[in-house]
Amino acid sequence: MSSTTISDEDLPDESVAVIEAYMRQYRTAKRKNTDATFSTREDQIRDFAAWVDKPLTEVTTADIREWITHLHVAEGYAPTTIQTKYEAISRLFRRGEKLSTVPLDTDPTDDFERKEYDVFDADTKKQLESDGDRIHPLTAEEVEALANNVPSPRVRNELLIRLLAQTGIRAHEAGKIKFEHIDFDERTIKIYSDKTEKPRTVAYQPNLSTLMDIWVNGGNREVFSSAEDSHYLFVTRKKGRISNDVVNSVVKKAAENAGIQEVLYVDQRGSKRYRVTAHALRHTFGVHA
Repeated sequence: MSSTTISDEDLPDESVAVIEAYMRQYRTAKRKNTDATFSTREDQIRDFAAWVDKPLTEVTTADIREWITHLHVAEGYAPTTIQTKYEAISRLFRRGEKLSTVPLDTDPTDDFERKEYDVFDADTKKQLESDGDRIHPLTAEEVEALANNVPSPRVRNELLIRLLAQTGIRAHEAGKIKFEHIDFDERTIKIYSDKTEKPRTVAYQPNLSTLMDIWVNGGNREVFSSAEDSHYLFVTRKKGRISNDVVNSVVKKAAENAGIQEVLYVDQRGSKRYRVTAHALRHTFGVHA
């Protein structure tokens, strides 16, 4: 189990039971695979289970479609990466439905055809192009406006937004930062990818050190009861690890508060797709770094 794995406490009991049963079967069937391969597969499943925020036994095809959209639009993953993540989840449900040892009765990926990837890619690009709005980087003034207009809790959320903008990390990567990953003296953080156990190192600017210290050592983090037993940098009131959805919600709310949010388009499910997102901050770093 790699250091990026979401803990059992973050998942419904039913999902934990499904994952444990499937991984036992997977390890038995694929004995020649490396430990890194097993860990990557389990991480992919646990990431999905945490995102869907319901027991794996209750996942629907609509959930799968929404997740694929989230990976592409909110997280900004490349189609090949999305394909890999989907394969892991598809095999979980496909094998789980057939095995009595895995408590899954249905396969929600049955009605999700692979060609939908091409349709989704094309539709998304056409919608963005029709509005004349691809994912544009934010200006320095817009990033500052975001940081100055974050919702409560202010210290955590300002640190989160500034860290996203200064390092270019993804929303889910921010949620996985542990104290052991941070070198406060060098102002560097080890970031663990879903695809490898070897981390990459990112650096934050000196002007973020004070805010980091206030959050970590100034009593702001300890206000949350979940912080006591958590090794993660970012916690919430109820959980010891911030989720992707909370990260994106913080960014979107800050953009609304700052008056810089825009709706790019409404997708086929009727969901609004916004200009200012956590992925937009990643793109901002990529352009201005």
